[in-house]
Amino acid sequence: MSDTPRISAIIIAYNQEDVIARTLDSLLSQDCLYEICVSDDCSSDNTWGILQEYSSKHPGLFKLRRNEPNIGIFANEEQTWNMPSGDMVYRIAGDDVCPEGYFRAVVDFIYSHSLDFKSDSFAIVGDCLTIYPDGQRKIDSNLLLDKHVRPLKLKLRELLNDRSACFSRSILDKYIPVSKGRSYEVEAAQDFQLEMFCPSFYGIHVPGSVYYAEIGVSFHLDKEEKLQREAVYTCLAEFLDKQEIRLDRCDRNYLKFRTEYLRFGAERSFVSLLKAFGYYLLSIDLSLGTEGLELSRLWNALKRKRSRI
Repeated sequence: MSDTPRISAIIIAYNQEDVIARTLDSLLSQDCLYEICVSDDCSSDNTWGILQEYSSKHPGLFKLRRNEPNIGIFANEEQTWNMPSGDMVYRIAGDDVCPEGYFRAVVDFIYSHSLDFKSDSFAIVGDCLTIYPDGQRKIDSNLLLDKHVRPLKLKLRELLNDRSACFSRSILDKYIPVSKGRSYEVEAAQDFQLEMFCPSFYGIHVPGSVYYAEIGVSFHLDKEEKLQREAVYTCLAEFLDKQEIRLDRCDRNYLKFRTEYLRFGAERSFVSLLKAFGYYLLSIDLSLGTEGLELSRLWNALKRKRSRI
């Protein structure tokens, strides 16, 4: 129907033969699915074969791209930006799941709030469920979106989890390529672009994404890759400045806190830990209330560390 939003799902995939079918099946069960766009980064296992099999079973539904040779996670992500042609876009990793009924909840929200999905630019963000290898579960509810806090401020503090975001296709046209080979320093500059360029965010309190933690590439970085990530927030600050997107003093100090904290994680420098704590104190934003202190995230990180000992 012409008045029903067409939702394009985009996936980056690499060596996920054991889980990619689970991801695809979760999308195929959704209402209002228009297409599934997948960029496979030259997988060395049977991921590409599984994708081709699904495509043959669902003619016209899949858009597949395969990189040869492998170009790295960030360049592969940028390859997907020109693939979707629907009205709305939903991004998902090849090892995550889209919960049953989520697309219908998004469409119902659009209808009930009379949003113009053909002309306006907006993002709808659902709750995110994280499942750990030992079975523990954590839900991020994006509650501060209801208080009309700047999404970029929330994203900086990981108080906005946009894994479940379903957003206007036109926003992708504003995205700026930042990939530099395989360097992890561009991770945040790429990942924050939805919050940078989307003018309106709405939160819906239904599950919109299932993330299986501690199994992906980001959890198994070697020392060299961890050292590359020290520059993630410095690179983000430079990118924001270049786009003339200004941060307040608390947010600038928060970027410095995250930089020193990453440096401590990579180098185990006690000086970096002290600097991180100092910048954290300077970054406290009272407008965010107790949620802004990130105590629940800290408590969860401590619990996860204890469970792995």
